Amino acid sequence: MNHGVVAAALVPHPPIVIPAVGGAEAERVSETRRAMHDLASELGSVNPDCVVLIDPHGPVGYDEVPLVRGRSARGDLGQFRAPSAAVDWAMDVQMTEKLADMAAETDQAVRVHDPGEEHFLSHGAVVPLYLLQEAGFTSSLVYAGNPLMQRDNLRSCGRLVARAAEEADKRVVVIASGDLSHRLFRGAPSGYHPDGEKFDRVIVESLSSGDAGAVRNLPKTLVENAGQCGYNPLLIALAALGDDVLSGSVLSYEGPFGVGYAVAHLQPEVQGEHKNGQVDPVQLARRSVEHYLSHGRIMTTPTDLSPDLKREAGAFVTIKEDDQLRGCIGTVLPTRSSLAEEIIHNAVKAATRDPRFLPVSCGELSELRFSVDVLGAPEEVTSLEDLDPAQYGVIVSRGTRRGLLLPNLEGIHTVRRQLETACHKANLSPDDPGLVIERFKVTRYTES
Repeated sequence: MNHGVVAAALVPHPPIVIPAVGGAEAERVSETRRAMHDLASELGSVNPDCVVLIDPHGPVGYDEVPLVRGRSARGDLGQFRAPSAAVDWAMDVQMTEKLADMAAETDQAVRVHDPGEEHFLSHGAVVPLYLLQEAGFTSSLVYAGNPLMQRDNLRSCGRLVARAAEEADKRVVVIASGDLSHRLFRGAPSGYHPDGEKFDRVIVESLSSGDAGAVRNLPKTLVENAGQCGYNPLLIALAALGDDVLSGSVLSYEGPFGVGYAVAHLQPEVQGEHKNGQVDPVQLARRSVEHYLSHGRIMTTPTDLSPDLKREAGAFVTIKEDDQLRGCIGTVLPTRSSLAEEIIHNAVKAATRDPRFLPVSCGELSELRFSVDVLGAPEEVTSLEDLDPAQYGVIVSRGTRRGLLLPNLEGIHTVRRQLETACHKANLSPDDPGLVIERFKVTRYTES
């Protein structure tokens, strides 16, 4: 991925993890500190242009995300008797302005705080940034406070971050700062509730397996009973990353003080199923439509393409429901730099821009079946004997008019019928002496 949201993370923010604050007690959360240093290395490896950090202890936004505008952000842990534990990060003015402008254009619930040139960070930002900085990771910063919003709105804001990163041509890491349950056992800071341990277990297991849907669909009572502060920032981060398409790694989890501290590294997963290490064209088509309907943007082309999908070729994507056509759009000749891109874009067009049908909705996807026809190079024919509707597709043209018919279609069993149907599409006559006829082979991929 050249730009966009390239990684995300869930990080805790207990000041006690810093030895200058916790002293000997910091050893009880040494795994968290170690994991944060490992996370710094992993985030650094993707070379981000900026970090978007959501801090539940920052400015509060009711039904909106509070976004802070400024040129620098600094803070320390002086209130915890450790003023030497300090951070001073440059803020990414361009990315902040891009988010603010796009939010205004799309009526997203984002409110801009403008404290001046410098913003003072809470411990919810200082602790993770200090640990990352300590391990050698630095970047420019976009800083958002505590969003108290409905889940759908949180996800919309995450998708806004993803679109802004793409339009700004930046590689962005989204960091959700947040502790998990504060109610793990009796004597915990917020008392005890049995749902606290359950909440933490579901979060850790779901992130480890990359199951963003399980996180997003947690029962509201479970979230409330857990007494946590990381859930809303995490929903934004997951939506920015792609929500359901991710690869998760929980680097550590511990809760010796009755509060759950999880460090997780999240990355976008290659979008498309694999067979023997290769991307399946049909699943690539389906995933591209699912991604577009969920996020309103074309998905990123996978990087681990087979040689066949790296080449240029035309392709048609066909969508059916109960054997009835629901959409079909394609390209005879390649219009993009790879067959994979051709499939991705044509699949979205077949689902949303075929003028014969209403656009496909998310609710229909489970009932639809996709097929992909990859076209070989057309070759002109001089005799009808060179045609075979079961083996070859046909292109008829005269001047600017052109009609195409794929091979092996139901009801098309003779050369005459194939020519008549293709000519009908272009308002041509199969008996026109000036008609140019070309044939082509296809490789067809279908869903089982």
